[in-house]
Amino acid sequence: MLKKGNRAIMEVLIKWHGATTEDATFKKFDRLMEKFPNANIEDKVSMASISSHDLIIHYMDKVFTIMKVDSNRYNYMDMFIDVCEVALRNQPSNVGMLLTMHCAIFGSNDFMDVTSTADVLQMFELYQRVNDIHIFLKASDIEGGGQESKDGLSDYQSNDDCDPISNSDSNDKGVDINRFMCGKEFEVQEGRKVSLEVGMLFGNVTEFREALRDYVIQEGFEIVKDKNEKTRVTVHCSAEGCLWRIHASPLPDGVTYKIKTFLFEHTYDGIRSEIRETYEIEPSNMQLYRARVKARDEIEGNHDKSYGKLPIYAEMVRETNSDSLVKIQYDRISLSVNPTFKRFFICFEAMKSGFLEGCRPFIGLDGCHLKGPYGGVLLAAIALDGNNGLFPVAFAVVEGETKESWSFFLYYLRTINGTTTHQRPLCFMTDRQKGVVEAINEITPEATHRVCSYNNRVFTFAMDKMKRDKKEGYEWLMEIPMHSWSRHAFDPRVRSEHVTNNMTESFNQWVGDLRGKPILTLVDSIRVKLMSSIHRRYEKACAWESLVTPKIRRKLDAIKHDSRMGVVVFAGNEEYEVIEGFTTFVVNLHDKSCICQAWEISGLPCKHAVACIQRKRANLEEYCDEYYSKETYLRAHGGIVHPIPDESMWPPRNHDPVEPPSLLHLPGRPK
Repeated sequence: MLKKGNRAIMEVLIKWHGATTEDATFKKFDRLMEKFPNANIEDKVSMASISSHDLIIHYMDKVFTIMKVDSNRYNYMDMFIDVCEVALRNQPSNVGMLLTMHCAIFGSNDFMDVTSTADVLQMFELYQRVNDIHIFLKASDIEGGGQESKDGLSDYQSNDDCDPISNSDSNDKGVDINRFMCGKEFEVQEGRKVSLEVGMLFGNVTEFREALRDYVIQEGFEIVKDKNEKTRVTVHCSAEGCLWRIHASPLPDGVTYKIKTFLFEHTYDGIRSEIRETYEIEPSNMQLYRARVKARDEIEGNHDKSYGKLPIYAEMVRETNSDSLVKIQYDRISLSVNPTFKRFFICFEAMKSGFLEGCRPFIGLDGCHLKGPYGGVLLAAIALDGNNGLFPVAFAVVEGETKESWSFFLYYLRTINGTTTHQRPLCFMTDRQKGVVEAINEITPEATHRVCSYNNRVFTFAMDKMKRDKKEGYEWLMEIPMHSWSRHAFDPRVRSEHVTNNMTESFNQWVGDLRGKPILTLVDSIRVKLMSSIHRRYEKACAWESLVTPKIRRKLDAIKHDSRMGVVVFAGNEEYEVIEGFTTFVVNLHDKSCICQAWEISGLPCKHAVACIQRKRANLEEYCDEYYSKETYLRAHGGIVHPIPDESMWPPRNHDPVEPPSLLHLPGRPK
């Protein structure tokens, strides 16, 4: 035990803790006195203490921070008062509440109750090596109801799909904040609709507010802001009775915002209240139903008229954009009946010439379903420009993804590329949709098709291992031509190492908001998108200073970083050996080749070639394929998709009326 004098000093030093002589602080001091009898009293008090901490307070989806709490000068009442001041400062004073504090236990998924000074001291002891201590505050009214339920939200155990507390035993972190970061990051993509969903993450509250503003403008309705604070944003639809509502709040880092609740459907009551406010009438349910039916009929009528105008639109395209290819295919039983629309194909001259003069002969094929009353599928052929940007070559509207519709599309697409020559092969990338493989083999048998290792040695090693481990998978894969899926067998003249069809998926999203429009609106809206896109890209590229495009410049920087470990041996006459680990690679700068084959397939110097080029002190950009140059990029986007006047200004034409296809009847009972 302590001597009387030392005990008195100890009591003076820590009396503000509110601890008794039986509390942990005194017991710990006793142990230190026994262990270090020759140390002075101030050193022992220091040993019993730890450095300052930041308390991270979680309450009702809000996060607060109490900075630099000194563990040697903090007791339960200090903590309780501070937590209440930061978390409950906006709470009405006439509301009785029962508050409990819970501390995340370092290194586990459990919590400890904080109800006394002894608990506070134990909390600091648990977090001796961690700066941030996470405290979760729960509040209930005196009658036992949950205060949080008024907002329809949970407490610190939010509706996230990730655990809030890390089980890491690291000395640096007791709570893994990254585990809160579960969700899709919000991303603004040019030409695409703003889309919001539960769990979506935003960089900060400002980014969320801007995305919400754009979404409301896009969808065309007004909102009421219930809460618009840095710690939470809650809004609902201004229409009376409408259930549309969204709520977002920050994650434990205090910055990243996350959508916690999103009721995205507008209700009948909202429509009724809008009619009441605008026209001062009270519609019945039957009137609302009939209005919806009439609106649907009008939409179908607009679609009907749109098909009839297609032949005139095709002529306008040919007149304003000469050498563009536009084809319409009809079904016609006899001359006594009007033709019925079947398929439509279009390729603008600017996109055709841009593909031939500035893009690699690599095309992704895909289709997306249309949402109008007549259904159908939008087929697209998408290339990549020198900056790896989407370059739509042609598109078509067909009845579905079948061998016949793909054959129709590929037949006219083949006329654009012309006869495949030895110098310019054609390679298709698909998802092996129904009918597309058969159509490619039939219409363009000379083209290669991709549905993955750069060199034969690595490929053989991997396939031998697969044959031993999973013989059935090996046999199934070997039935598919290797040039469809293995990089080592790719045609190097294509200058593309892509083995995914993501570019067509991106195109489908690019036109996503148009898929429910009448066919004429759909086609012409895509034309407008293309018109503005290629012009904007051309103007931007004129200011580039490098020989290659920006994305390729960044790729070269990454390859240069990877090339540092190679040992270069110069053989003479542009030939080199590069030793990487226990493997030797042969590089020929004159032929732009490396034994790894990555340079030949992609058109960009591999890391072995980059090591040699740097030894030579030459410019990396000069060894890239011409497809990646600024000059080629400008050729790709140098054409013009010419404007077309409004249909009210079209000259009269003599055409047989075109009937729309049969209405699409979905399976199941109609709604």
